[in-house]
Parts: sequence; C-alpha cells; structure tokens
Amino acid sequence: MKVNTDIQTLKQELLNVCTEKGYDINLIIKVFNEAYKLHEGQLRKSGDPYIVHPMRVSIDIAKLGISEEAVAASLLHDTIEDCNVDKKYIAEKFGWEIATLVDGVTKVDAIADRSLERYSEFDNLRKLIIRSVQDIRILLIKLADRLDNMRTIDALKPEKQQRYAIETLNVYVQLCEYIGIHSWKRELEDIAFFKKDPLLYHNIKRVVQEEIKINPSTLAKIIQKVDELIKINNISFPYRIFGRIKSVYSIYNKIHKYIREGKIKEFDLDKINRIKDLIAISVVINGEPKDCYTILGIVHQNLDYLPGEFDDYIAKPKPNGYKSLQTTIQYGHHFVEIQIKTEDMHHYNEFGPASHIAYKLANRKHVHANTEYKWTEDLNKWSQGIDYSINLFDDRIFVITPKGKIIELEKGSTPIDFAYAIHTAVGNNFIGAKVNNSHVKMNYVLNNADIVEIITSKTNKKPSLSWLEIARMKSTKDKIRSEYRKFVQKEELINIGKIKLDFVLNEHFTLSWKKITTQNKEKIIQKLNLDSEETLFVRIAQGLIKNRTLESIIKETISQDNHNIFKSSKQDNRSTNITGKTNKTIIIDGLENSEYQFAKCCKPIFGDDIIAVVTRFSGIKIHRSVCPNIANLENNRKLNCRWIK
Repeated sequence: MKVNTDIQTLKQELLNVCTEKGYDINLIIKVFNEAYKLHEGQLRKSGDPYIVHPMRVSIDIAKLGISEEAVAASLLHDTIEDCNVDKKYIAEKFGWEIATLVDGVTKVDAIADRSLERYSEFDNLRKLIIRSVQDIRILLIKLADRLDNMRTIDALKPEKQQRYAIETLNVYVQLCEYIGIHSWKRELEDIAFFKKDPLLYHNIKRVVQEEIKINPSTLAKIIQKVDELIKINNISFPYRIFGRIKSVYSIYNKIHKYIREGKIKEFDLDKINRIKDLIAISVVINGEPKDCYTILGIVHQNLDYLPGEFDDYIAKPKPNGYKSLQTTIQYGHHFVEIQIKTEDMHHYNEFGPASHIAYKLANRKHVHANTEYKWTEDLNKWSQGIDYSINLFDDRIFVITPKGKIIELEKGSTPIDFAYAIHTAVGNNFIGAKVNNSHVKMNYVLNNADIVEIITSKTNKKPSLSWLEIARMKSTKDKIRSEYRKFVQKEELINIGKIKLDFVLNEHFTLSWKKITTQNKEKIIQKLNLDSEETLFVRIAQGLIKNRTLESIIKETISQDNHNIFKSSKQDNRSTNITGKTNKTIIIDGLENSEYQFAKCCKPIFGDDIIAVVTRFSGIKIHRSVCPNIANLENNRKLNCRWIK
C-alpha cells in the first residue's frame, strides 16, 4: 500500500505512541489499513487526504493512554457516517467494543447536527451530549475530533468558521472542562476566540505584549532565573521547568470575572495589568510531594513573594483533586505565579478526570447538585481503569423538538410533560404526539434524544384531569391543576355574566340576550372595545362593566331596529317580588322575575341574614350569610337580598 510522506509520518508517530503505551500494535496497524481503505479518495476541505484527520485524532487519544480500543475507534470514527459501513461491519472485523465506540461517536455527531437552534440551547446541548454518551471514551474521541477540526479551521468558509467558533466556546470547551482535559480546553478556547472576535483577540494580545511588555523572551528570562536558583542549591531529584503566558481567552474571562465581582465596572483593556497570573511558571519534579516544599523554600528565600497569594493544594487539594503548591512572586514590574508539583500531580491536573466545573456544579444550590457531583466519582473510576461508563444526569432525559430545540425532562416523562414544557398553551391544546415521526400513546415513556412533535387542537383548549395519571413531572401536574381551575373558573364567570346580563336586559327591556341579533351583539361588543362574547360575560361577572354602561350601549344599539323593546315605567320596578319555595318573599337587589332555590346546606328561614349566590348550573341559591360553604366564594357571585312579608 503506497501512502504519501505525511501519512507515513503520522502513522509512525501513532505507532510510537501506541508502543510507548503498550498497545497491541498489530491491531492498530490492521485498523489503520481498514480506515485508509474506507476513506481512500476522500479529501478534506484543506485538500489533504481524509485519512489524516482520523490519524491525528487517534494520536491525541493514544497520548491519553486510556485504551487501545479507543485508539482503534478514533481511526474509524467517521466511517459509519462517511464510508457507507455500519456498526455490524465494524464489529465483524474488530469486535463489538470498537464498533460500539464508533457508533457512539456517530450518534453524538447526529445529535449535535440535529439541534438546529443549538446557538440558544448550549446548556441543554452539552447535557444532551453527555447524557447520550454511555462510555466516556466516546466523549473523548468527539472532543479530539473537534480539536483537530479547530486546528484546521482556516480551510472552512468564514461563516462556518464563526459557527464552529461559537459552538466550540459554548459546548466543547465546557465539555473539556467537565472531564478535566485542560490542555485541550486552552487550545480550543484560543482558536475559537480568535475566530469569533479577531479584533478583540489582537487588542488583548497587543496590550499584553506591547504595553505590559510580556512576551516569550520575558517568560524565558523568568524560567532561567528560577532554574539557576534551583541548580545552585544542588537538589538531588530531577525536575523540569516550563511556563506560559495567560491565554487571550483566559484574560478576557478574568476581566469579566472582575466585572461580576464588582472590582471594575466595564470591560477595559487597561485593567489587564491587574491580573496577577499573566505569567505562570511550572516546576515539575520527578520525586515525592515533600520535595515540592524544598523547591518552595528556595523560591521564597530568593525571590520577592506575596504572602497573601500562597496556597498549599498538596496538604489540602481542591475538591476536584487538583494538587500543587502555588505562590506568586514579583519579578521586575511583573507578577508571576509559580506552581510546584510532582509529575503525577501535573498529569492529573492536565488530563485528570475531575475538573473545576464538577466542583462548581456540586456547590450550586439546585436540585441536581448531588447527581452532577457523581460525575467526579465516575471519572475517578475511569482514571483508575475501573469503569468507562457515564452516569451523569441519570435522572434526566433530553428530547428534541422538530426544529431542534432541546428540552430537559425527568426520566420517565411522557408527551404531556413535553407539551407543557414547551408552553402552557401547547399543553392545554394537547390531543396527541409523534415520537421520531411515529404516532404514540399518551402514556408513552420518552427516551433520551427522541424527536417529539405535539399535535394540538384549535378548538380544545381545556386540560383534562385524567392527564394527572399520565404526567410524570410534578411541575406538569401543577400546571394541569392550575389550568383546569382557570378554565372551570372562566366557565363559571361566563355563566354568571350571562345571568347578570339577562338581569340588566330584563330590568329595562322586553328581550333576552339570546333574542338580540348576531349583528347587534357584535356592535355592542365592539363599542365596549372587547374581542368576544366570552370576554363580555367574564367582564360583567367581574363587575368591570357597570350596569348603566351596558344599559346605555344596548339601548343605543338595538333601538334603531325596534322601539317596542323598552319597558314602560309601570313595568320598570326594581323591587318586584321574586317567588321562591316559601310563603315569604325575597327581593334580590336589581333583579326580577327569576326563580331561586334555598340552599340545602344551611336551610335559611325567614328572619335569617341571607345572601343570594349565582351558581354554575343551578341558577340562584339563597344561603344564610354565615354559611361556611360560601365563605370563600368570589364576591362577583354574591348578590344582596332581603326578606319581605
């Protein structure tokens, strides 16, 4: 098989790393040959043979030292998507473990691509990716894939570079921090930030290099000074020293942190010199933790250090497992952070499983804190070779709307939970659902990454109490109960409004609301600046439309058609008797010719203080004023009344 020099060079680098890690070289060569054959003839946007991409990804994965199966899957990670092969094909050649990893990466790609509105859904997209990954190696391969794509981003069109940059900063950088791959995180941050905002990137870099005078030569001089101090003390253990200038994106974030803490009011490049770790030096020793304190003593005895800036993360590691001694010195006009750690500490800090995000999440006061902190425990198991599985967000699922919006639900949720999570109105109008383009029952249990489409009705806008048996989430059940009460209350108000309106008509006119023409009804509603007949009834029931206003507008509207609809003065008696089932008579203020009943709950008798109540289905009922059944009723349902002989 003939390959060009670049591929041959990459292949040799891969084999060298795999040999160093003790992997099965025959397996790696066999997988490489298959990947090369499957991708043959395919080119990257840069014009390179496509195979160079999975090779670079596999080298980054091999350096982590997690497993030879992960390296093999890295070489094959794009074959299902781009080479017309399936999981079964890969399994037959290399086993189900490798095939499952490749299939997992393919599914993560599909989820990310399918989230069409992902730019407004970054938090849930991150969670969805993690929740969809059952093996941490899948996530690592996906991150290495994105890292290589960002390293070669210049081959893409400018608009795609922008999209990749925003997506990387908000999704993949955060995922790197979740699992503690800080070296990848820093590289992704700077590439993405440069592509997202090149002007600001260059301005920050200019201030650091030209105004604060921090550049590679400054860094080299400080490293040399620290190295000389250590050497003249004749220490007995090997060590190495290296350093970094704080990345542009980290500087950008630090300034925004100062704004959040109230240290500065707005983003200002002049405030960059306040940052005390613009320069950081790492002294990594090949020895015991106690040897770190020896180096610390040399630094503090020979350089000006800031006492308030010293932290012993060896004696008291950070909750995410980070260990080192950290101190800050002043070198000329510059502050320099010095980190002293063993090789094991350094490797753990750079590539270890626990991350700052896991710690921060665990200390947030929200319902999932304990679940998210378990992420650290799972990753510790992974680092010890115990388990590759991921159990983060195990009580949650993330489902997707047809437009790509990601919705977070509790595990066991049904379409009705999804509908109310979208919008209360969608839930109220719910009549059915499709999941992954197939109709499902209302009690169907949703799965992670399902695409859910809710079917609604334009006429049915009332929730059903039977949905309480189907809904999983408490928030959904609370909405169903609340919305049901609103609709029942509205229906009651409509009924009360109808009765009150007919009372007004009966008092002054010889017709009821039903006998008024549709055209005149529309005119009356329009004159009152209302949108519907229902709104008219509700407003009357709530007492928001006065009787005199109603009387005036109705008279003005219908008198043009019929002059015989008005009651004579002899007919107009606001205190006409209303007969009930008693030998005594009750007058209800302003009402006449309407039947009433005595309430059975309190059985009022002549002489009792009484109140008239408009019921939903039974007309007017007379209660004793002290009846406990009416104590909490709305005032608009109560009418004053009195006994007469």
